Amino acid sequence: MPLFGRRNRSEGTGAPGGASAACSEHGPCRALAAIPAKELPSRLGLLVSQTDAGLGSDPMVQPFDGELVTLLCVKGKRGRDGAAEALVVPEHLVERWGVDREQLWAWAHEGLGREQLNRKEFNGQNGDKLHVVNGTGWPGAAQALSAETAFGVPLPYGAVVSLPNNNGVCGIPIRTSASLQGIPFLIELTRQLRSPNAELFGSDLYWTFDGKVESLNARLREGSDFRMVVSGRFKELLDSLPKP
Repeated sequence: MPLFGRRNRSEGTGAPGGASAACSEHGPCRALAAIPAKELPSRLGLLVSQTDAGLGSDPMVQPFDGELVTLLCVKGKRGRDGAAEALVVPEHLVERWGVDREQLWAWAHEGLGREQLNRKEFNGQNGDKLHVVNGTGWPGAAQALSAETAFGVPLPYGAVVSLPNNNGVCGIPIRTSASLQGIPFLIELTRQLRSPNAELFGSDLYWTFDGKVESLNARLREGSDFRMVVSGRFKELLDSLPKP
């Protein structure tokens, strides 16, 4: 899936409201500039990417966690496989649309609920379900930011999720203190869903809650044993969870 190409950092961005001459000669910039603002609510999307993925000099990004960022993109033309081209929105083009940056991000987050997804459920321990979501036509890893909608279940305490790649989210809704017993299975499933010899995409596990994610720094040790290095916020959650 093509991303926004690199710009030379020595090139200016032109006068306010416009792009430089170099920008106007750049294919992705021309494609983005031609999109009217009224189409943005339905065409903006989010893409989770590694920070070293060659994203250009000034992409619009928000931190995801650790080595991952969330990119603001416009969905371009669809290929024969139905997948839309991803045009990463650069900072220097935003003023062309006359829309506040916060509004652009809000539209993109709202769009998560309209994505076409493949959903699967697996029976876990203690009556818990393990959910697997993949995007169709648009990478689905950003669904971790909208897990309640993506999994189709209430998440009063959030969920523990993993990203096997940039198109998938696996997760266990947190219902009780016993829900965390499914973490070894979640880690193993994540490893199985990765392509052979694929590099790690982000940390093994995240806690997603209220539209935010944070790493749990979880790794399997021996057998089904695992260890997490978590924040004070997550420790408070653990102390407040109902017993099974």
